[in-house]
Amino acid sequence: MRDLKLIISELNGTHIGVLDLKESSDFGLKLTRSIASIKDISARKTTYSLDFKIPKTPNNNVLLFGMKNLNSTDKTILSKKRVRVYLEENEIERGFIKFHLSELLDTYTATFYGGNADWVDKITPYYLSDLDWSNLNEPAAGQETFTFARIDTINAGDSTNYDIVYPFIDRNNTGANSDLRPIFYVRKFFQRAFEKIGYTLTSNFLNSTFLKGDGADYKGLAFDPACVFTADETNIESTRANYSTNRILSTDNDPSLWTDAYVLGKRSAGVTTLSKLEGFFNVLIQDNGTTYNTSTGEYTVADTAYYTFDVDNSTQKYGYYLFGSWHLYNLGLVSPAVRHPPSITFYLVANNVSTTVIDGTILHKIDFNPLQANSNRLKGYANAGDVLTLWFEIDDDASGFTDASLNSPSLTNWKYSLGHAASINVFKAGKINLGDQYAINGTIPAKIKVIDLIKDFKTLFNLYFEPDFKNNTITIEPRDDYYQNIGNAENITSLIDYDSPITIDYKLPYKRNLIFSYKADSNDGYLKEWEKLNRRTYAQYTHQLGDRFDEGDTNISTSLISPTIQRFEVNSNIVSSIIRKHYEDNENIGKGINTNFNVRLFQVIRNQQFDEQGLPRRTNSPLVVTCALMEEYGNVATIDNKQLTFNGANGLVSQFWAKTIANLEDAAILSLKMKIDYYKFQSIDFSKPVFIEHPADIRGYYVYESIDNFDILKDEVRSVKLLRFKNYQPITIDTSQKTNINENTTNNQGDTPSPIFYVFDELTNPSYEIVYGVDGNGNLVPYYYI
Repeated sequence: MRDLKLIISELNGTHIGVLDLKESSDFGLKLTRSIASIKDISARKTTYSLDFKIPKTPNNNVLLFGMKNLNSTDKTILSKKRVRVYLEENEIERGFIKFHLSELLDTYTATFYGGNADWVDKITPYYLSDLDWSNLNEPAAGQETFTFARIDTINAGDSTNYDIVYPFIDRNNTGANSDLRPIFYVRKFFQRAFEKIGYTLTSNFLNSTFLKGDGADYKGLAFDPACVFTADETNIESTRANYSTNRILSTDNDPSLWTDAYVLGKRSAGVTTLSKLEGFFNVLIQDNGTTYNTSTGEYTVADTAYYTFDVDNSTQKYGYYLFGSWHLYNLGLVSPAVRHPPSITFYLVANNVSTTVIDGTILHKIDFNPLQANSNRLKGYANAGDVLTLWFEIDDDASGFTDASLNSPSLTNWKYSLGHAASINVFKAGKINLGDQYAINGTIPAKIKVIDLIKDFKTLFNLYFEPDFKNNTITIEPRDDYYQNIGNAENITSLIDYDSPITIDYKLPYKRNLIFSYKADSNDGYLKEWEKLNRRTYAQYTHQLGDRFDEGDTNISTSLISPTIQRFEVNSNIVSSIIRKHYEDNENIGKGINTNFNVRLFQVIRNQQFDEQGLPRRTNSPLVVTCALMEEYGNVATIDNKQLTFNGANGLVSQFWAKTIANLEDAAILSLKMKIDYYKFQSIDFSKPVFIEHPADIRGYYVYESIDNFDILKDEVRSVKLLRFKNYQPITIDTSQKTNINENTTNNQGDTPSPIFYVFDELTNPSYEIVYGVDGNGNLVPYYYI
């Protein structure tokens, strides 16, 4: 018998052990391989096994003790475990295993999952905010600087060097740079997602001009997860730490009585120029997260974000030594042009180790002279777990005094105290402003799962995923482009077992109307009203299959991503996409930037926009703008006029589903048995067509649907399903199903709506009437109220 081993480990890679397997020929690890089925064109398949049994040997009893012993408190063995399958010392499969049955005196029962199931299982725990985003010349890993210059640099680039881009999208915002928000390139999303689980990608699709851009005006595809640049008040308050001091009293006007540990300058043992002033801020006012250590002066960061340290030194005091005694210096006498006591510098430092010198990362510093004594704000970006400290430094730069002993160098004659009313107030910044540094992941809404986004992109682009566990690579291509030409077909006629039954299955589960659509977004009032007025669901496409299919609807839809309407922005003189809570402009006044919407998908274009007459839309700077559209609109062209709507002559169905649907309409599944050894089983190329020469009834070209229940320890004929395959001509797209383009613009789709009609709201106000007309793009808009 061939030597077979199953090596199991925890999901984190911790080794558990090697399972003992039966030595008799009846041990059965039977694998099924598949990547897709014509019976469910919206799903993708994987490698899996039938249940197989493992003997209860002493070794296996130890490894699977939680199953063997009903009363064991450790049941971790019941969770999924990583497994590597070795045949004759060669790794042949990799995935995970589930143990689910223990027969008291005999065996354990398990099931194996590999192929697509392996990477899906690995990637499922991750959220979009877990990915390791990266941009060229970023200030730190996963961080960005929110400035106009940086935005312009990023927008001029593409997904070759950047993961994000800042197009203008009307989310109820102005055209100000401070209102721009990052969106993410689709191509980089796939790279970052699979990097997270140790895979690299092979994909002509992801490197296509449509996805990647053309290196010029067209930047490729990007999605908007609704990044948030503000924190809610509850979250801010949970990070707040506010402390004052009782280390110095308002009556402490004799500097000789000031405690050494809480002053800068002259101390009993010499001069101290730099200190954390440990223990100075010792009176609790508020510390909601118990984040500040009064004895060490350390603040521990709970959430990755920008943090603000407000230092109130409005009652600061200086002492000077003259004529043999210490005196309180009257700050009212300070004049930068005449007399200037030593300047003070505040530092905000991350992860300092030393208690005497700064050896951490300086996040911010403020230099000021005594005339600026007030509440000083230091800000810095910090990661969860970082430890932040304030450091205070006295500079030996006093000048302008009549007595030379007080002029630099003179720190032996000066003392500085923050004052009796000094306090610190630490909290997470409530908003990312222009000039700030921010963490990309800190702006991404929670609970967007990576696998859910992958599923949506699979639905939109009809993607196939083919893993190669040995090289840790995954091939991703649209189904319409996945299969090779029939000229490359392999003749399998001699491998067929003609003594076994051969069946042809024509039954498919689809209804006659195949409906492709995006997820509806109840929070997008503009989209909802547009669909109501224009009497159609934006971006939806319906294909009617033949009489072979029963009446009814089969829906193929995204679960996260919603469509977005385009329009001309009067105030900024550009074409852009719009995502607003309300349709009417005046209803959105004072509502702030919209962040409550579903994920959106766009084509990013950066150029100077011209209207249909060839006149520039903008005549003031900036002339070049970066916008994000689902389709060409108002003479702003997409690459090859491609559309992200399912409908349209160049929509997603036309680009990625047309051949699949043609194949579906003519589908037949051939079930037979073939002579396939394990090496053939391992090397089968699902993208390569096969040819059956005879008998005449089944002569033709096919592709593999699945190889079923392959026993890797036995040489026998195998059950195989083949799908009839041709170089199908794509279905004809019904262009009467309109998008947001019509007769009044280029690339028209369908008829122009009636030019004007009336809607009476008799339920709420019998005298209230809205008059609707057609705008310059042929879409219905309210003109005025009566």
